Amino acid sequence: MTNALRFPAADPSVAAEFFAAELAFEADPDDVYRDMQAATTNQATNSVDNPADNPADNAATNNQYVLVETRSPEAFAQARIPGAINLPYRDLPEQLDLDPSKVYICYCESFQCNAATKGALELARRGFRVKRLSGGITAWREAGYPIESDALAETSLPTAAGTSLPAAAGASLPNVAGTTLPAAKEATLPTAKEAALPTTAGPALPTTAAPSVSKVACHC
Repeated sequence: MTNALRFPAADPSVAAEFFAAELAFEADPDDVYRDMQAATTNQATNSVDNPADNPADNAATNNQYVLVETRSPEAFAQARIPGAINLPYRDLPEQLDLDPSKVYICYCESFQCNAATKGALELARRGFRVKRLSGGITAWREAGYPIESDALAETSLPTAAGTSLPAAAGASLPNVAGTTLPAAKEATLPTAKEAALPTTAGPALPTTAAPSVSKVACHC
């Protein structure tokens, strides 16, 4: 008997029932992205065939489901899956103005975060059908799929006169009379070698390299 088969495999009918039930609770990021592409294509086709139509429906829902970001509004503003709505699980009201005919696919940061599980639980308790997006937004981004964000690109700010602000690296500034004030002279600090303190002779202690740990922060 091998280690892998120490517990015998289930009967095929039992296994089929188990995995079907498991998939009833999970959604794959790739499947969601394919639906987005299909919905976008369909909307473009409908717009050509019926110019009066307004394809305002969320491309991610495909009229059947809605993506739900269950983390905080700050995390939602920083990065989210296109078309998702924000329903933080911590502040979910008892009454929700949601379409009961749709499925709500909840997601959070990653496998290391359970905000999606908590959000899906609360929605299910309120009578809505739910799923959880495997891997959260981390898996979504690692797959190379697009995200939305409220973050503004950093740009240089003009002064009141419409000119650019000078760089901070010792640039000369004009005074009131129009003459130029010299920039402050930088003081030279002694290097660590010049200011070295005498050490006490002794055996060197071996150091232990700390293992590298990859951690995904949760912003739920």
